[in-house]
Amino acid sequence: MRQKRAARTWRTLVDAAAEVFDRDGYEGTSLTRIAQAADTSLGALTFHFDSKEHLARTVGEEGCAATRSALAEIPARQDSPVEWLVSFTLALTGLLDRDPAVRAAARLTRELLWTPPNWYSTWQPTLRARLAESHPSQLPPSADPATLTALTSHLVAGSESCARHRTYHPEAAAQDCSASTSSSSSDDVSRILRLVLDTTPSTQTSHPTGLHP
Repeated sequence: MRQKRAARTWRTLVDAAAEVFDRDGYEGTSLTRIAQAADTSLGALTFHFDSKEHLARTVGEEGCAATRSALAEIPARQDSPVEWLVSFTLALTGLLDRDPAVRAAARLTRELLWTPPNWYSTWQPTLRARLAESHPSQLPPSADPATLTALTSHLVAGSESCARHRTYHPEAAAQDCSASTSSSSSDDVSRILRLVLDTTPSTQTSHPTGLHP
């Protein structure tokens, strides 16, 4: 019973920390604020985590694990590298839309200058390798692997920021993130990919990760 209670407390603390780190960043977060968000005592928090950095690392690992799990569901080989790129990008932006731990992992990686393994290293090497092995005839005109990698990286970075604004500051998101009425970053990214890649991600069927673009 005691172990189950400890496990529940650990889970509650990590979930609360993910939201606070995501919203306020590393410097704007204190252990006291996380304990309050988890509705538990500071003593209970420090029993499980001896420092803010320890807790941040744990949240980062949770976000990375969720990212690896989602990307593993994307078929390694689809009809074209462009279709794979669309699925890959929408999987990432979908995670950023819905998972505070993933957003926190991305933010903490940047703010704390974490060296690999970090959130970006969970997906960027796979993206580069898949595009690098593509034949030029399989890519859009004038596109090359480096440019497509940059496209995805910029879309993911922008989606992270917009997903955070939509979650915590919806009034600002209306101005900062989109001139459209989109309810998610994935909706925006799907339209951008259609425009840039001249492809049409399906909105009628489930995404390979279970998300709907």
